[in-house]
Amino acid sequence: MKKTYMEFFAKKNISHQLRMLFIFAILIPILVVGNIIFFVIFKNIKTDYEHLSVSKADQINTALIMTSINIHQIQSTLVTDNTFMNILQKDNLSPEETKSKLADYNFLTNTLINTPSLSDLRIYVPKEKLEGNDSVNCVLPLSDEDINSEWYKRASEGSDGFFMTESSVNKNDIISWNLNYYSRITLPLTNEFAVMKATVSDDYLRSLIERDNYSIYISVDDDPVFFSSNRDYPGKEFPIDKIPVKSTHKESGINEILNKRTIYATTAIRPYKINCLIHVLVTNDSFYNQLTMIILYALILMLVIILISLLIIVFYGRYFVNRIRTLRLAMHKVSNNDYQIIDSIQGGDELSQTFEDLKNLVSELKEKEAEIYKGRIEEEKLINKQQQMELKLLAGQINPHFLYNTLEMIRMKSLTEGNRDVATAIKLLGKCMRYALNNTISTSIILDKELEYLNNYLSIMQMRFSDRLNYEVRVDDEINIYETQILPLLIQPIVENAIIHGLESTGNPGKLIIRINKTNDGNLKILVFDNGVGIKKEDLTKLRGTLTKVPNENAKHGIGMYNINSRIKKYYGEDFGVKIYSKYGFGTIVTATIPLRICEQENV
Repeated sequence: MKKTYMEFFAKKNISHQLRMLFIFAILIPILVVGNIIFFVIFKNIKTDYEHLSVSKADQINTALIMTSINIHQIQSTLVTDNTFMNILQKDNLSPEETKSKLADYNFLTNTLINTPSLSDLRIYVPKEKLEGNDSVNCVLPLSDEDINSEWYKRASEGSDGFFMTESSVNKNDIISWNLNYYSRITLPLTNEFAVMKATVSDDYLRSLIERDNYSIYISVDDDPVFFSSNRDYPGKEFPIDKIPVKSTHKESGINEILNKRTIYATTAIRPYKINCLIHVLVTNDSFYNQLTMIILYALILMLVIILISLLIIVFYGRYFVNRIRTLRLAMHKVSNNDYQIIDSIQGGDELSQTFEDLKNLVSELKEKEAEIYKGRIEEEKLINKQQQMELKLLAGQINPHFLYNTLEMIRMKSLTEGNRDVATAIKLLGKCMRYALNNTISTSIILDKELEYLNNYLSIMQMRFSDRLNYEVRVDDEINIYETQILPLLIQPIVENAIIHGLESTGNPGKLIIRINKTNDGNLKILVFDNGVGIKKEDLTKLRGTLTKVPNENAKHGIGMYNINSRIKKYYGEDFGVKIYSKYGFGTIVTATIPLRICEQENV
């Protein structure tokens, strides 16, 4: 028999042998086993999908029942809330007073925010209670249209709450259908009633079926469908005959619904303490889709041998394209400075070598960027150090004339007067020198210390000029001199410049006024006025130019003002600095504007 078997195949050509082998060894076994597996899978899938549809219907039922319970609890809370009932039942309240009290009553607004199952919550009250059409914390007056509506008529006829399906048109003229709950709230003291309206959130119901392959239809009583996973279906009739009115009822199976064969589950439920019946239909089209896929897989298996060569080409083609796409994606990321590429191309061909070169390039780019970043950090550090050195250098460039003149004054005092004045002068000079030395490298000092140093300096100047120098220091009451910070050695050079160049050359008694004010924009403004000789217009223009231009090494004037202006701009920024105003023969005003800064407690 073995010989006969071999001869049977040997007499046929290879292609025919392969076809026969395909039929007897692959096709027939696949068809037999495939049919058996198909019927087993069909039964199991039908049972599973039917169970899932019933579970989904039960989930929706539970959500609707919980929603009705929440609505009933809200209504019960309102009826028993004395604050709310008193607002609506007081006859002596004007509409404006009612609005004011309702504006402070946040229970309805907070309830709507904290109840995801509701998209809207309103209380309609007699229009005599409120004026206008505006809502006050979810409370609205009844309009004539509301009074003539079907829901108002039903609410006025009985105290039981009810559900209604209603349509509404949004600002884009799109019609939407909502499930609204209405209930009468009796106001016994005024023989009137209000109507509570709660709208079940469409988004809340839709969240229950998110990422699920279910088609869901929900309606109440004989109303049209108010919710469907198919957004175009609300407003139409329920897809199947509604099941008889019972407290609880379920049906499931396979049926043709909306011209489509599908597995379905339908239930009818009564909401909590609401006299109506909600119908829920859940269908699942994935059942037949899965069966179709099983048949498709069976056909594919029968065609595998015939199409094996084509599948190999397709497979390799897809494999090659995927490798190209992977390489392109990696290069695109690198071109956008994203160097986090995944080593997903393996092998030893040209693509693998190209990807390896790309990884080496990325590694070099990372190193270059790290070096550039490090260089920038070092550059910033160098700039910061340079600025600090410039600040310290500028702070230390105090006009030495003050020291020389003071020493000369002390010498003359010691010759012409007693030792007491000399001792006082030396003491003041010591304080000034100590302050200057201690704060040469400091970047801030409290205003009180700076003013103390200024007063010591002016006391020395008064000893020198006697009655020829009168000065006055004024500080704005809004400025706390014990907490305000400024640059050290900032005011004294301006004052010294006013005395030397403004008052001294006149030979007459002079007046010096120093004012420290707080500006409207919250800055600190230091003003120094002297009634000295003033500055000619052309000299004033040159002097103003020296504020921003570095003076020549041999320059005799403008260095002090340049130093002060440069210190302010380097420390506080370009928006701050020194300004000079003068009128020849009348006097000069110098202002220095800096930010008003308050020191930390521990640094005071």
